[in-house]
Amino acid sequence: MKHFHALSRRHCTLNHRLSSTQFNRSESRSVIARRTVRGVAETLDRLFIKLRLPNYTIAAGDLETPSSRSHLERFLYESAQARGTPAEPADAALVLRGETDASAIADAADDLADAPLATAAPWYALALLLPSAAPESAAYRTALVDALDALRDDDPTEFLDALRRPVDPMLDGALLSLRRACS
Repeated sequence: MKHFHALSRRHCTLNHRLSSTQFNRSESRSVIARRTVRGVAETLDRLFIKLRLPNYTIAAGDLETPSSRSHLERFLYESAQARGTPAEPADAALVLRGETDASAIADAADDLADAPLATAAPWYALALLLPSAAPESAAYRTALVDALDALRDDDPTEFLDALRRPVDPMLDGALLSLRRACS
């Protein structure tokens, strides 16, 4: 997740369309979650490296692929149906907690199914899943959700342009507060 925060610093219902998502009921939610997290982490790792290159210009393929979209749609669909509290990670040095709104996640999944690739839609959906139990994490999640919500109607070109703009002081301040609280 730390790379997602780096991206955000750069500015960066349940009528889910099952036909748009590869669906295998035998897979557990934890397998789906791990696959989605791994895919998002790979995308963010590549993007994080590319953003460090001099004069690199972000391209649509840097933000999302059809495969990553499919995994994310499935993950959101499963998350909207999930109930209860996940097990405590055995190897976690720091655990950030929060609640999610199942209907907001379902709505984000529906919106994602209709959105073109490389828009704010997947990033907005992921931001809804950020922790919110601590005041600092809640403030950061709110700031990031608001920033991405303002970009959800942008087409891919407009979204890429928004990512190239200067940083957002309010969002950066919320991230800095969260980082201080976690250290």
